[in-house]
Amino acid sequence: MKNFLTIIFTALFLVPLLSARTLAHDGTIYINGVIHKKTCTIAPDSQNLTVKMDSVQSKYFTQPGMGADYQPFAINVENCAGTEESVSITFDGTPDTANPDLLTLIGGEGYATGIGVGIYNQDKSQISVGSKSQAALVTPHQGDVTLHFYARYVATSSDVTTGTANATTTFILNYA
Repeated sequence: MKNFLTIIFTALFLVPLLSARTLAHDGTIYINGVIHKKTCTIAPDSQNLTVKMDSVQSKYFTQPGMGADYQPFAINVENCAGTEESVSITFDGTPDTANPDLLTLIGGEGYATGIGVGIYNQDKSQISVGSKSQAALVTPHQGDVTLHFYARYVATSSDVTTGTANATTTFILNYA
């Protein structure tokens, strides 16, 4: 009986030790971010914009890089008082396969080919898809900021076909 009790107590003592999980360090996750004082909000008139592009004859796109006229548009942000010193915009969307700095056109039957859409800063410097625009300064007591941009058709091929030429982009605000 004494041996039986010894075996039982030994088993009860060893079970917790043997059933513990083995832990290993296989990787590390770094969490990065910034806490801001206050962020701007997108003005209602800028939440869903449509940029009206001109009708352009395909003969003006004889080689890659040739572009149509710049079409202005603006994004209004409000309630910026107390934000960081500047705000910029990152435009995101599907990049063109021939020129990833441009947005690709929505494809399908009846759509133009050989063309992409470029987004440009106020000084007409190009903003690549997924990159930040030039920053607009925000003064301490300024409530609203208007960021000015341009959109433009740009040839991605010397073989441009005619048709509908629409593209879409989303945008996010960046603070610095």
